[in-house]
Amino acid sequence: MASEDPAVHDAIRALHARFDQLYNQGRLEELVELFYTEDGRALPPNAPTVQGRGPIAALNRAALESSDVQARLSSVHVEHHGDMAYHIGRYEVTVRRPDGRAIQLSVVIPSRVRAETG
Repeated sequence: MASEDPAVHDAIRALHARFDQLYNQGRLEELVELFYTEDGRALPPNAPTVQGRGPIAALNRAALESSDVQARLSSVHVEHHGDMAYHIGRYEVTVRRPDGRAIQLSVVIPSRVRAETG
């Protein structure tokens, strides 16, 4: 059942906004610390899996330095029970090439989010 609790949706939207801000400002070390586990993985298109916060930050830095890249997260579906939310999100990347053409990549990603306590 989809979450009807506005507080859960607000919290997820706040996380999306934080991701967008950190990525688009090139603050990738902060981004990977907040959004990836120490052994987290990134699945770049047409390339091997990248594992670990440092390599994931380096992968994204290379993308940012090679082109005009903007990222955006959004929600497709959210369910929650207690302090745990299950989220299906959309990760959208727009790459603007030097010739002005834009390439868009959109990936749907599942995730779990646990509320911080204390």
